[in-house]
Amino acid sequence: MKSGVPTACRKEDVLKLSLEDYKANREALLDGYKMARKFLFSQCVFRKKDLPYSPQLTILAAICAVIGKEYFHKPRIQSILTRWFWCGVLGEMYGNMTYSLYVNDIEDVAAAIREAPSQNRTISKAFFSATRLMSLKSKSSSAYKGIMALLYREGCKDFINGTSMDVVNSMNEALDVHHIFPKDYCKRLYLQERCDSIINKTPLLAASNRSIGKDAPSVYSARIMREASIDSIEFRKRIESNLIDYEAFIADDFNAYFIDRAKKLLRLIEKAMGKPVTDKDSPQTIELYGESLA
Repeated sequence: MKSGVPTACRKEDVLKLSLEDYKANREALLDGYKMARKFLFSQCVFRKKDLPYSPQLTILAAICAVIGKEYFHKPRIQSILTRWFWCGVLGEMYGNMTYSLYVNDIEDVAAAIREAPSQNRTISKAFFSATRLMSLKSKSSSAYKGIMALLYREGCKDFINGTSMDVVNSMNEALDVHHIFPKDYCKRLYLQERCDSIINKTPLLAASNRSIGKDAPSVYSARIMREASIDSIEFRKRIESNLIDYEAFIADDFNAYFIDRAKKLLRLIEKAMGKPVTDKDSPQTIELYGESLA
């Protein structure tokens, strides 16, 4: 961005770049993509399929190019980038991507980093609804991917091998998102709608998913402890690392477990976005969940 020159990023704007401008900025932009990769890894977004919005990578790389390698690692800069990133992801701000969003983000985040007046439009407009949490069921949803990355970042552990879902495991092992209360078990209890919500899902390796099978938690827990050769104390740590109420889980109390996990996921989202979920006790939320999530 040149001082006094409006930011523009349409295809025709890119094609108007002179060879001299391209050469002058090429290395900075390449460095921007490298910094963007480091940032995404720090937020536990490891694989292409885990990236909530591909356009956000382009924006992030451009912002990093503006920041430069000298300032990128500074805590204040990382804090600004982190809040902007999670507000964009969890606020689902890029569902209808327009070039103006590219421009707004680059200008706003760059201004905030330079401690200049910033409109912070993505941050100010982003919001997450408690009712949205119930409806998140598709792995292709940006907010769905974002919440899974936040669970990685919290250090959630696999049920059988106990390792955290870090970069090594997520890239090299058969990691996927699975039901905590199995689908077939929930179907028998007429809990299908709630069962498929992200509230009832967590990242697990294939062996853990196979061991869960179709049984209630109280049944498959004993099986996993035998297979993993661990006691209930260690198993409890692994379950709780996934933001699961162990007492409700082990007692097969789906409703208590579900409401508790919804509250914990909302707190995780609030922390990432740096703003409250304001409808946790709204009439719509109470009707949907059967009680307040405040």
